[in-house]
Amino acid sequence: MTTDAYLDQVLAHLPRTTPRRQQIALELRGHIEERLAAGQQLDDVLRQLGDPAVLAESYLAGLSLVPADFGPRVLAKVVDVLGLLLIIAVIVALALLSPRGDVTVVLACVAVFIAAFGFLIYTIVSEWKSGQTFGKRRYGLFVVQESGAPISLGQSVVRQLSLIFQIFWIDALFALFTERRQRAFELLSKTRVVRADDPGLEAGAYDRILVSEVDHYLGDRADYLRRLSCALKPGGFIAVANRLPYREPLLAAVAAAGLHASNLAPAPPVHFYVKVEP
Repeated sequence: MTTDAYLDQVLAHLPRTTPRRQQIALELRGHIEERLAAGQQLDDVLRQLGDPAVLAESYLAGLSLVPADFGPRVLAKVVDVLGLLLIIAVIVALALLSPRGDVTVVLACVAVFIAAFGFLIYTIVSEWKSGQTFGKRRYGLFVVQESGAPISLGQSVVRQLSLIFQIFWIDALFALFTERRQRAFELLSKTRVVRADDPGLEAGAYDRILVSEVDHYLGDRADYLRRLSCALKPGGFIAVANRLPYREPLLAAVAAAGLHASNLAPAPPVHFYVKVEP
C-alpha cells in the first residue's frame, strides 16, 4: 500500500466536516515521511500506525462533539424548507409562463414530485454524502455517528423515517429531553447532530485552560478562543503552547476574538508560550 492510499483510507473514515480533517492528513504524512527518512520501510511504518479505520476512530475520540442546540436545528430545517419552496415556486412560475401545454404539464409534474419527495431525498443524500444539508452548513451543524464517524446511507434513511411516517413533530420532541439532544430516530440510527469546533466546557468553571500544539488545527481560532474564554473564572487565563510558525496566526486570532495576549517565559527555542486573557 502507498502512503496516499493509506491516507485516503483514514480520511474516508472521517466526516468531511471533521474539524482539522486536512491537517490530520498532513500530520500523518509528516509522521510517515519522518520514519521513512529514519530508514524504516513503508510497510513497517504503516503496520505500526495500524488499521486506517481504528486510527481514524482515535482521532475522532479526541474531538469535542457538542450536541447542537434545538434552536439552530430548527432554523437549519427552516432554511432547507424555504430553499425547497423557492425551487418549487420557480418551477411553477415557469409552468404558468410557458406557452406550450405539454411543457406546462411536465413542469407541473416535476413541481409535484419535488413537493412530495424532494425534501426527503435531498436530506437523505446530503447528510449521507457530506453530513450536512445547506441549512446545517449555514448554522455550523453536521450529522455523525455516535462515535463521530460519517453516517452510512442506511443510517441516513432511518433518520428520516419520521418524515415518511409523518410523525416528525413527535420524533423531534425527543431532542428536548435526551442527553445528547437526539430525536427518537436518531437514537434508533445511532446518529447525532453536533456543532463543529466547540470546546464544550462549562461557563465560568476554570482557572486555567491549556491549549498545547493544537490551535493550528482549529477551523476558526478566534471563535474557539472566544468560547474558551467564556469557560474561565474571573482572573483565569488560557495558556497556549505551540511551535513558532504558529505564533503570529494565534496572535491575530486573539486580537480578532477581543482578547489580550502576553508572553509566558521561558519557552524552548522553537516554541512559544502565550497567555490569553479576557
